[in-house]
Amino acid sequence: MQYEYSTFSTSVTVSELGVEFYEFDDNYCENYFCSTSANILSSMEEDTDVEPELLDLPLLQAEDKPQVKDRCKIVLLAFTLLGFTTLFPWNFFITANDYWMYKFRNVSENILDPYEKTELQASFSSYLSIASNIPTLIMLSVNTVLVNRLPQELRNGCSLVAMVLIFMITVALAKVNTDGWQIGFFVLTMVTVVAVNVAAALFQGGIIGLVSLFPPAYMHGLVTGQAVGGIFAAIAQIIALAGHLEPLVSGFGFFLCAVIVLLVALFSYLGVHKMVFFKHHTECTTKISKKMSLMTESDPHLSFLELFKQVWPEAVSIIMVFWASLSVYPPVMVLVVSMNHGSGSVWTGRFFIPLTSFLLFNIGDFSGRIIGGWLTITSESTLPGAGWIDDGHVSWCRISTWICVFHCSCKDVVI
Repeated sequence: MQYEYSTFSTSVTVSELGVEFYEFDDNYCENYFCSTSANILSSMEEDTDVEPELLDLPLLQAEDKPQVKDRCKIVLLAFTLLGFTTLFPWNFFITANDYWMYKFRNVSENILDPYEKTELQASFSSYLSIASNIPTLIMLSVNTVLVNRLPQELRNGCSLVAMVLIFMITVALAKVNTDGWQIGFFVLTMVTVVAVNVAAALFQGGIIGLVSLFPPAYMHGLVTGQAVGGIFAAIAQIIALAGHLEPLVSGFGFFLCAVIVLLVALFSYLGVHKMVFFKHHTECTTKISKKMSLMTESDPHLSFLELFKQVWPEAVSIIMVFWASLSVYPPVMVLVVSMNHGSGSVWTGRFFIPLTSFLLFNIGDFSGRIIGGWLTITSESTLPGAGWIDDGHVSWCRISTWICVFHCSCKDVVI
């Protein structure tokens, strides 16, 4: 009987772990940290300095085994909603393209022509990507330091509150006439983007650590929620544009919708802590963590380089996927216009970028996450080419999308 540990894709056998399986929520789950504890126990057996009684210390007592069910899948839905909000700043800021184009238009001629963009209009998405991704990368690294210094309830709760407050500022700015200080508004927007992505990165790191205490289905619910968040932002933008409202009005409603969803997520996060299922899992894992820390007092700290050597194929694959995607989406894709632009059709004008760039991209993202949950491919799979796919070679194929983008009708004429 094989067990695949979802986070690190490690396959081990029950005989190797000596793990006792138990029935949980109509599925079979296993002792938490099973693969980690197996490695620790193996190394401890070779370490003559470890006290013999620690080797017989059970990780999970009979009374610690989860027996509580997630009623109506409330906790699963809560984690899906929280995953929905982890990428909210990114999804909403890049999707509100019409709003930003209006804010940075040529105010002297008061025109909105996709063939003739101002310098701020043409470069805004590129600056937005830089202001979003660099702080996110830095804060995800910092989060590994804060994890043992600040309680996760404090980090996650404060991050959500900060995101709500920053989006409220963005909503207020939608009602302010910024035509006379476009450069100042641009700088203020970039500062806002950096701040909200710092909060989002802290929240993302904390919530992923929290959901890792639960069965794999909850992690899958979280990452699925991230893709749904992108679809929600794209549909919200399309609905706002369908109302034939002024860009400032549609932008105001668009960001106000984000504030409402973030408030719902905040209350869901606070409420889920009171669920019996949530408490049981977090308390059970805390007990196991304490027992494992007791066993590993004499074990040297595992360096980042040693960890990277174990997961480098997966790490390189992830880097390739994000590099190939974010290099063209959204900085280049928002410059694409229909060959039939000006024909009078809303599908080649008003709705072209929201549909082809944002909605289509996020539907593909969502489909990939769903298929990945259903179809797990490892090097031991019997499917043709499974080893080639599992080694991450397929992630390099995403670079081929650059060729498609290069053949699109991109207009970045600066006036």
